[in-house]
Amino acid sequence: MTAAWLPDRDKNQGASPNLKFGYRIRNDKTTVVTTERLANDGGYRASHELLDGLLRLRQTQAPGPGGGWLLTDTYYNGTGQAYKNNDPYLAVGAAGDTPIITAEGAVNGQTTTIYDGADRPIKGIFSVAGDVRWETTTAYQGDRTHIDPPESAFHIAVSRVC
Repeated sequence: MTAAWLPDRDKNQGASPNLKFGYRIRNDKTTVVTTERLANDGGYRASHELLDGLLRLRQTQAPGPGGGWLLTDTYYNGTGQAYKNNDPYLAVGAAGDTPIITAEGAVNGQTTTIYDGADRPIKGIFSVAGDVRWETTTAYQGDRTHIDPPESAFHIAVSRVC
């Protein structure tokens, strides 16, 4: 699909599409899906989704204030699990077909997940600007799973009934 018309615009009467899509699939760089949304001024505003070599979402790039870009990032470990996610943050740089890289700890919301040898999450860590704000741990004990949330939250124990 390369274009979409919503009910408020009639394609048969020559109206421009509400959304336009572009796809760049490459072997030597990230794959990029570009979405252009019709703006109030009749122009289009582009956002980009960058995919890694396995076509997993790596970074989103959307127009932000002051000519910057609002980015989100997802990083994957060697077994394919998403182990780090950055909440939306403002960055400068040229958007498009290359991820915009920021310094570690420079984002205002990052969730890191640590997995055990069976690829089960055992720790979730939320950080702001590199400062750990809370952690959640999970322990797997046969037919029980214990989840220890951040301080001042409720402890959860889940039992599996066969």
